[in-house]
Amino acid sequence: MTGFSFIESAAAILISTWTVPLLYNAAPRFVAPAYGHFLASQHHLTTTVTFILVSTLGAFLRCRNASPARIGRLLVLVSFLLAATPGIMRRLFVKSGEWGPHFGPLITMSVVYIAIAFIASIAVFTLPRAARRASVVVPLTALLAGSVSSADRFDAFTRGLLGEGTTTCDVLKTCCWAWTALAFVDTYGILKPQNGWDGWPTRKYRAVPAAAAPGGKPSPKKKGKKASPERPSEADADAASSVTLVNTITPTRIILKILLLAALLITPHLIMKKLSGGLQCDLDTPTSEKYDLLAFQESSTGYIYVIQDNSQYGGVRMMRCDHSLIGGAFPTANFDSTFGSFYFLDYVQYVKRSPHAGPRTALQIGLGIGASTRMLVTYSDIKVDLVELDPVVVSFAQQHFDLPNPESIHITDGRAFLDSASDGKYDFVLHDVFTGGLVPERLFSVEALKAVKRVLRPDGLLALNFVGTLDSPATRTVVKTMKMVFAHIECYTEDMPSALENAPIYNMVFYASAEPISFSIPTTEELPHLSNMYKHFLWKFSKHRVTTLLNELDTVAEENPDAEPVAVVTDAANPLARMQFQSAVEHWNIMRKVFKDEFWISF
Repeated sequence: MTGFSFIESAAAILISTWTVPLLYNAAPRFVAPAYGHFLASQHHLTTTVTFILVSTLGAFLRCRNASPARIGRLLVLVSFLLAATPGIMRRLFVKSGEWGPHFGPLITMSVVYIAIAFIASIAVFTLPRAARRASVVVPLTALLAGSVSSADRFDAFTRGLLGEGTTTCDVLKTCCWAWTALAFVDTYGILKPQNGWDGWPTRKYRAVPAAAAPGGKPSPKKKGKKASPERPSEADADAASSVTLVNTITPTRIILKILLLAALLITPHLIMKKLSGGLQCDLDTPTSEKYDLLAFQESSTGYIYVIQDNSQYGGVRMMRCDHSLIGGAFPTANFDSTFGSFYFLDYVQYVKRSPHAGPRTALQIGLGIGASTRMLVTYSDIKVDLVELDPVVVSFAQQHFDLPNPESIHITDGRAFLDSASDGKYDFVLHDVFTGGLVPERLFSVEALKAVKRVLRPDGLLALNFVGTLDSPATRTVVKTMKMVFAHIECYTEDMPSALENAPIYNMVFYASAEPISFSIPTTEELPHLSNMYKHFLWKFSKHRVTTLLNELDTVAEENPDAEPVAVVTDAANPLARMQFQSAVEHWNIMRKVFKDEFWISF
């Protein structure tokens, strides 16, 4: 056996290096509706690299026994496995509530890890015989393992090739068809040298003894000792001296080859159709009997849904991103928010400040369904500039949650906008970027908060929403970081602090300014609207004030100098992602309690 040609080996390595990072990037995005992208990404890199290392080592140890026929079958297996991958992962969603957020994502994505292991093995098996040595296999392994570090670039490049509107399911299907094409070419035999593997039937002749040719008479068997394969008997040598060329092409062989090649192309399509990837791959897939799906689209931040539950309160409309609820409203009650604390950002207008010439201005970073934005734009004189990373969130809020047009809308990263905004432009900055159980760390660093302070007027106010608990390390870190930038900070929780002792996580809104903070709350009769949730939370707003946390950090440091210091978040050293892991798990559990599994696995 001479092994594979350089062309075929290069093609296999190229496709391997391209599809491994695509699969690595697509898997947690695909399972995010059941687990959230952050939790699905935990241990994902370690697991992927482990499968690559083990599979390439095993392939290296067994590569001498890998015949072209076996490798050809492995190519077909990878093609069919990738075709089934979206459907298998989607069907495992039903077990997400039972498996939980720790091991559930890894089990659900196991089909991807198996496919990556096979792909890595193929990359080694197809090496030419002269290259099957450690000095080549080790760099190849490093290439495959290292490619996952550039997974976002591979994904962006592939989506650019496929065109606008490419989904994660499309990326998975592209990986499948890439390996299907290689399996087809391998079976066709174009790139394979003559190494004993029958490719497409060519006009090839086989020499046979004349006596065995059609019309000849078989020569009588020679009695006596059987000749060994290494040394033919004299009778066999005499028979071989007179041969007839027999054409090996037959209609049956041609038909079988055509059917085999057709099966290679048709079977992946049939598998995809039978094992549907659900709503993520087929918008016509049935969803839920209890919930109405009003809108759905995959976007830059994940899968965005607008879902309505008509079984209670005359209808509740919700916007969901992956495994996180980012807002809800009552359509029959003028889109009053289902979460009263979401109005806390709007209460910045009641802070006591000296009037100045011109209208008051606000910068809102993060939209959700736009509960605060809607109130400010509709019922106040404040001009709002909106910054939102995801254009689909803005579009769905306008179409399904009655969001009016603010002064301006900027579809961009909040930190990038802050860094480029003018000094002293805003009276208020509304900062709410929580989703999926955590916040983007770079918007909570000292540098980010200094940028917020820079764009505020001297007496301007920041309102920042954070989710966690008052005594969590993440919350203490955020407070310590804010105190590095702002002289005055106030905190209000979504419920009265005394009622939150046993709550796993909850919303906290921090108000920060260079000037003292006090509110002049109007009576509910003075409000220009009839939002019952708004009025209820405004009426008891003062009872939600936290008085202990803000002074506790300094008190603890004074009383116990040996206590572990509270970290400060900077761009260079940002521990928030690590600190928020437990709150992300708690958020996942709460989402499963507020809405049963049907809500999360039906869409």
